[in-house]
Amino acid sequence: MAPHHPVLPRGLRWEDVDLSRSIIQVRQRADRFNKIGKPKFSFHALRHAAASLFIKQGWPAKKVQTILGHSSITMTFDVYGHLFDNAEDYVDLFVKLEADLEAA
Repeated sequence: MAPHHPVLPRGLRWEDVDLSRSIIQVRQRADRFNKIGKPKFSFHALRHAAASLFIKQGWPAKKVQTILGHSSITMTFDVYGHLFDNAEDYVDLFVKLEADLEAA
């Protein structure tokens, strides 16, 4: 009788994991893949979604750049710049602040 190996999430078996070499071997049978179907979203789409959520939560641009592994902040702003707060949107707040300070 074959030894019992616990099954990890998504059918991965411990025998497929070699922690000493940081390797995970993926053996997915074609019939199982066809049954499950293609993923709705690619890994790249999930990466964009995660970055967008980080920005929406107010994470600093430099932190987003670091997590995404972009070589420069310019690359992060080129791709996601439209999602960051725009300082021009706060002009009214500065006008009010100035008026409040002058009134004090």
